[in-house]
Amino acid sequence: MHASGLGEERCDGRGQERLPVADPDDERALPPRADEEIRIGPSLVNLKKHTVMRSRRSQPLSFYEVELVKLLWERKEQPVSRDEILDKIWGIEAYPSNRTVDNFIVKLRKKIEDDGKEPRHILTVYGYGYKLVP
Repeated sequence: MHASGLGEERCDGRGQERLPVADPDDERALPPRADEEIRIGPSLVNLKKHTVMRSRRSQPLSFYEVELVKLLWERKEQPVSRDEILDKIWGIEAYPSNRTVDNFIVKLRKKIEDDGKEPRHILTVYGYGYKLVP
């Protein structure tokens, strides 16, 4: 492994030029892919590492928090019902309550929002569910 984070050099197939090749096991070697990071207001969510970075501070995210962020991101600016969230993330077999969704939303807001009590990005759609406004 080279100090640059790049792996061994390989021939380009024509035998003329040797190009550095990134080591796929070294996460520092490659920038994060667009589908691995999501910017929500002041926060950067890394879906692969299950972390959120806000104000230069990294916090872990649980599996369900990451899945909730993914679902809201896929439907950003659109309301997503509590029932849909329950079905797509927890599945019908798990049978959690609507309060389960609310509790995870509260936890996410504390990690992502500047002020979890007055959210600007993970908004409540009263009587229905939630929507993400990045």
